[in-house]
Amino acid sequence: MAALHHGDIGRAVSAFEAAQHLGIDPPRSDATSLERWRRTAWRIGASGAFDSDSHDLTVAQGGLYSVVRPIEMLPTRVDILRSAIDQHTTHFDRTALSLTLGDVFVTPRFALFGQVSGEFYDNLRAIQAKDAQWTGRLGGRVYFLDTSFVGLEGFRETFWSKYDRHEPRRFNRIIALKALNPGFHMDGVQVNFNKVFYPGQHAWYGEAGWAHYEDNNSQFFGYTHYQIPLVNAPQQGSWLAVKPNVYAEFFKDSKAAYFSPSSHVTLGLMGPWPAELETVWPRT
Repeated sequence: MAALHHGDIGRAVSAFEAAQHLGIDPPRSDATSLERWRRTAWRIGASGAFDSDSHDLTVAQGGLYSVVRPIEMLPTRVDILRSAIDQHTTHFDRTALSLTLGDVFVTPRFALFGQVSGEFYDNLRAIQAKDAQWTGRLGGRVYFLDTSFVGLEGFRETFWSKYDRHEPRRFNRIIALKALNPGFHMDGVQVNFNKVFYPGQHAWYGEAGWAHYEDNNSQFFGYTHYQIPLVNAPQQGSWLAVKPNVYAEFFKDSKAAYFSPSSHVTLGLMGPWPAELETVWPRT
């Protein structure tokens, strides 16, 4: 069951099938069969996002995605996205193509994951810049029997990459769009962990990292939350939790073109859906 809990569907299914071949009836085999079907079934869907802020920057994005496991141990997602980005007289369109590999377990407790994307920019109005940029991330996690993990990853991303991942903590950093080329990017590394506490299934998650920006600026960041289950009845399909959290970041230099304060702290409360209430602390 440990392999199933931390997402290694291939090994979990192999173990259950081996047990059934020996005449052993694994516990919760029906639930496991249902989970196997749910995670290996081919799926296709659509996504969209729209942002507008006080600097008159608007981002309208839509696209299609497909999730498939060509083999049970290789979770794969393909995204095709199209965005229109405007601020005052500055405008460009962005097309992003991405291939994402979920946790691929090379051993029972160690998994690799990664993503590679190409961003292509056209209709560059009032901007002189290169018309393409590649982004991606590569990392690994070590899992423990209680489903806790520690991980390390490296990444390259643009200001628009977080729109593709649909992160609830996403916010736009651009202040002056015309001062930055569309493919302005940053390279970085981060470490993260998730510690699960039983029997109440409380969990403590944290991450910290560093990013080097294309203009030679540097960012240091950290985030943590503590998960507190309010309803925990998996037999009835009911689960509800809140996650008090704090985020902090620091920049080497303050830039006029994008939000880069010398220090910034946000306090938040996440609920059962991808939604969050936040209170900004200092912005200096």
